[in-house]
Amino acid sequence: MSDRIPDEWHHLFSAALNDTITEAESEQLATLLKTNAEARQLWFLYHDNECGLAELKPRVPVAARPTPSRGGWFSWSPLTAAAAGLVFGLFSASMVWGYVGLRANQATTLLTESFEAGPSPKVTGMPVQPGFWSGDFSEIVSEVPGVNPAQGRKMLRFLRADYEGKPVRDGYVADLFRIIDLRGKDLAVSGGDASILLDARFAALAQDGLQGMSCGMTIYALDELPPEGMRDDAFLKRLGTGMLEATEPDAEPRILATAARSEKAGTTGNWQVVRSELRLPAETRYCLVHLRAHLNGSHRAEIAKPVEFAGLFVDDIHITLNHRAAQP
Repeated sequence: MSDRIPDEWHHLFSAALNDTITEAESEQLATLLKTNAEARQLWFLYHDNECGLAELKPRVPVAARPTPSRGGWFSWSPLTAAAAGLVFGLFSASMVWGYVGLRANQATTLLTESFEAGPSPKVTGMPVQPGFWSGDFSEIVSEVPGVNPAQGRKMLRFLRADYEGKPVRDGYVADLFRIIDLRGKDLAVSGGDASILLDARFAALAQDGLQGMSCGMTIYALDELPPEGMRDDAFLKRLGTGMLEATEPDAEPRILATAARSEKAGTTGNWQVVRSELRLPAETRYCLVHLRAHLNGSHRAEIAKPVEFAGLFVDDIHITLNHRAAQP
């Protein structure tokens, strides 16, 4: 990316995500995203950081908040959704920032997780070492009234939108992370022809009058492990700063590429599948997987924070490494 991003882009992205975009601006945004790969990359970074950065913002008095009809950060108008749909379609054809397609014959399963065995995920936020799940407070459960596991006999249930020692206590998004070590010679990611395919299933039950779930995932290609003691809110905040200013050359780790995908679903206990794929730059050494979900409207000031979830689940997670030739 260039060090200087046009102010016009920031205006269009902010207007779209805050639901204040006009019809003319929406057409302008659609054209920009269709013709400019760098703009598409930034759009995905903006969209993904809504969940993380929104929780870092100071609390705003109720009287100063937008009315519910404006939608706020997580409710898009049909006009904005159309532009976003265009980007998601174009995103699938991107060489640099990932694409979604059929699985290649040369595929290596890195992880299949249905929480049937092994240790429960840690509740200490974003991990800084590979090999385990960590995130917000959660538990492993069997079937509960209204929801059966998507695979096997167990699933992960999110309990609360914060983790042990989290400094920001007004969270409403449930997060789960895992770092994948890609340094093995047999994985051969340095050739620039490898990609990570991630899919997972989410389900939710209604609570406190909240209807609908937003869920999604982000894959980060990293050249180093995060430094000891780094939290996920600090990681996302630094990424947000990097969008607006030149990234520090000695920052650790460097975020080489990202791929994000989001979906909306009901709160009827049915499972929603989310999939994303990221083409890995040759310098990639680790992959950070971020799964997230929240109930629509839970960001409102009148909802107690951190949000405690009556029924929010994830299950049947697959992480696969694919090799295939670059596509035009």
